[in-house]
Amino acid sequence: QMVSWLLVGLMLGSPGARASAEIGSVVFAKGAVSAVGTDGGVRLLARDSAVFQQEKIATAAESFAVIRFRDDTKMSIRPNSEVVIDRFDESTGREAAEFSLLKGGLRAITGAIGAKRPENVRFRTRAASIGIRGTDLVLRLCEENECRLEELSMLAFEPVKTECATSVDDYQPGLFFAVLEGAVYSEKVGSRIDLEAIGSGYANDHEMTCMNVVPRFILHDKYLNAIDLDWREIEVFDLLGIDPDDYPACEVL
Repeated sequence: QMVSWLLVGLMLGSPGARASAEIGSVVFAKGAVSAVGTDGGVRLLARDSAVFQQEKIATAAESFAVIRFRDDTKMSIRPNSEVVIDRFDESTGREAAEFSLLKGGLRAITGAIGAKRPENVRFRTRAASIGIRGTDLVLRLCEENECRLEELSMLAFEPVKTECATSVDDYQPGLFFAVLEGAVYSEKVGSRIDLEAIGSGYANDHEMTCMNVVPRFILHDKYLNAIDLDWREIEVFDLLGIDPDDYPACEVL
């Protein structure tokens, strides 16, 4: 039995379980967060764990992670999500950052690569490809009625501006995306949408359209909003066994 556990530990920590180039680290991880390399090797991630080129970052139920990349791009990955780091290159003249959202949702605040070469930053999903012009954006792939149910649970919360929230009852499962700062454009075969903050859009396998306002489940997503929290304060409360959501010291910066 001890030999079996040793073999598992070696597999999780071995060089073969990760891709070649370190391109960032985990700022905060809660619950089960893992990285899957191109060879199928799995690493469990915790605070300060490195992330590598071409890895798939996966979060389980009630789990999430915040990652800071070398160019100061920040990304929050919500529960039940899978994000692939397709490409991350800081080389002068070749700066590029490309990610694929396979499942769930993420929020990203782009850094130096987005400032220098926004045309080389791309977020891909099955429904559409999202480009940026220096931005804070949210992507959420909704399956079945999960986002509609989340929205119903959030009706007790009033958004900062009531007119900025909308119902998703009229939309089928698909990709919901929003830009909170800066601008984005969404593309799929034969069409393109340009959005400036604060704006949102929707796409599925067959269509793509602008939305009048941002859905509640995006505005009030505590996992995606965690990208702006002061994790030094969060760490203190975690050690004490106190829920940081109950304390103003952990408010959004």
